[in-house]
Amino acid sequence: MPDSDDSLDTQESITRRNVLSATAGGLAAGGLGVAQGGTVAAQSAETVTILHDSHFHGRFGDPTDDRAMDIARYQTLIDDLRSARENAVFLGIGDDLAPSIMGLIHEGEHMVEALNYLDPLAVGVGNHEFDFGIDVATERFADSTFPWVVANLRTPDGDPIPGTEPWITRDVGGVTLGVFGSGVRNFYDITDYPADYQAIDPVTASEAATAALKDAGADVVVLASHTNHSTHYEIAEAVDDLDAIVGSHSEVTMDEPEVHAGTVISEVGDEFDHLGELTLTVDGDLVDWQRHDPDVAALEPDDGMASIVSTWRDQLEAELGREYFTTDVTLDARFDTNYAKESALGNLICDLMMEYAEANAPGVDEVDAALQNAGGIRSNQVYGPGGITGLEWLDILPFPNTIVTMEVKGRTLQALLESQIAALPWSTFGAQQSVQVGGVQYEWSGHDGDGQVEAVYVQGEPLDPDTTYTFTTNSYVAGFDELADADVVHESDGPQGPITLDMLEAKGTVSPSVEHRILRVDARTDARQVTADRDRISVFLELPAAVEGPADGTFYAVTRTGDHAEAQGIRGRGEAGALRVIFDRDDLAALADTEEPDLRVFGGFDPDEGYYDYRDDDGALIDLPVAAAWDTFVLRGRVPADEVPGRPGR
Repeated sequence: MPDSDDSLDTQESITRRNVLSATAGGLAAGGLGVAQGGTVAAQSAETVTILHDSHFHGRFGDPTDDRAMDIARYQTLIDDLRSARENAVFLGIGDDLAPSIMGLIHEGEHMVEALNYLDPLAVGVGNHEFDFGIDVATERFADSTFPWVVANLRTPDGDPIPGTEPWITRDVGGVTLGVFGSGVRNFYDITDYPADYQAIDPVTASEAATAALKDAGADVVVLASHTNHSTHYEIAEAVDDLDAIVGSHSEVTMDEPEVHAGTVISEVGDEFDHLGELTLTVDGDLVDWQRHDPDVAALEPDDGMASIVSTWRDQLEAELGREYFTTDVTLDARFDTNYAKESALGNLICDLMMEYAEANAPGVDEVDAALQNAGGIRSNQVYGPGGITGLEWLDILPFPNTIVTMEVKGRTLQALLESQIAALPWSTFGAQQSVQVGGVQYEWSGHDGDGQVEAVYVQGEPLDPDTTYTFTTNSYVAGFDELADADVVHESDGPQGPITLDMLEAKGTVSPSVEHRILRVDARTDARQVTADRDRISVFLELPAAVEGPADGTFYAVTRTGDHAEAQGIRGRGEAGALRVIFDRDDLAALADTEEPDLRVFGGFDPDEGYYDYRDDDGALIDLPVAAAWDTFVLRGRVPADEVPGRPGR
């Protein structure tokens, strides 16, 4: 089953976040873009320069688009640097065959042709190389004119995966360079890797590979890594004679390299936004490091690579390049959004899965709930309002995942929601719920290392742990441990992306919205008092110690069915520390005038960082809230509906 959840594979420490950035500085490098890092040092036959990395996700980009980087311009950048630097080689780090619309249609064949042309010294194997099964993966490896390297993946008999090598040595000028690869620890869980094949711990595999390379005469040993960012520090501490680690599974972007336990660690994100460059001496010492942030306008597409791209893209454009449907609203497919909060796009995907199951699953009249993992929403782009092409939609949902309908207990559904929460302080990306849902409303919190879920409603009714619910999701999620005992009642014949595309074409126009299905909670309180005048109702909330300052313009009231009212404003802390939240009288009274509404007020606040006491490795308080999609933490205050003026009986 393909990986659709790249950021939750292990619990990664937030304490190294000071080296991560999406913003480049520094000086222009050769007219090619912006370079972050040191100046270019003198090079000789006793040094080797490593350019990295690939991590292309089966994507080419569009060489005809002058606004964004693509593989043809990336080729130009790599070739220019290989020519300008003495003893320079390019290393890829995997996740190159998928996931993308081209990956889904061509199963990575298009990327092998492109990578062969790119001519890397070697490419590490990533999890997405196995998205289409072991047979396709080994066929792609065999068709490559460069070596794929991975030391921790083996056949059931302990042999290298066919078409790969655990490690290689190459003479580069006066330096013998040794290169090996490694995938992540939980390899079986994130791609279609056979259960009887071996996945050795990355630290153990790195120790063996480095020792073997030194025995083979390597002067410099480099890991072309597809392990997690946090695992790199474990490897560096455990492995002697490992000179450098380049790349990672975690898509981290560094402003400068780290030298940890004698090992240089260099990570520059994924796809085409950055290119890493590090120069090492024959003894493995770091001479120079730069991160190139390409300037699209300064780079001409390489003609040969552009021709490869055109050949493959033309096939898809003929079938899928037309407009399939229209959206009246923005569809946000960015990772930062869908991992961290409810999105209109996530709601649309979940609602489509529920609609599909109700129409196709035998004996299913109504689906109670749906869940889409955020990592399965892939394009990292924003679309609309306006027409959406088939290519664009299938770039959002590029995995060969089917739609699976099953019966689950309420306790299983709650455990599934909790299992997907990334919590502070371990989450590099801050507190995130990491899923999108349909038919469900719930509150979640990600603090003190654990995810908590409460106030779960299914179709507007409180979740019952013992009730059996009809639930639909994709086949990747269906393989989670939490769903191991669920009864599958139906599985689609085709992938989620094309199925939902056909449904959207039939609809013509969609207008999904955020419906308060997913409710973040960082601090809890209760209403101290509810008062009213002619036109307004004021809810007075006790402010917990965690609140440094409430954020005006962020407060609203909501019921268990998602009905909501925006606050008109807030007024200071008020008497004895209470915050006054002001609503239109009719709006709030209407919310309260329903049966057991579970009326709550939510609003943003600036957190007291000393209260949460999350610290980095140096003991300094971490800037909160961390997650890119959130400017504040969120306060939840319960409001007794029977105390709301204007409600019948009041």
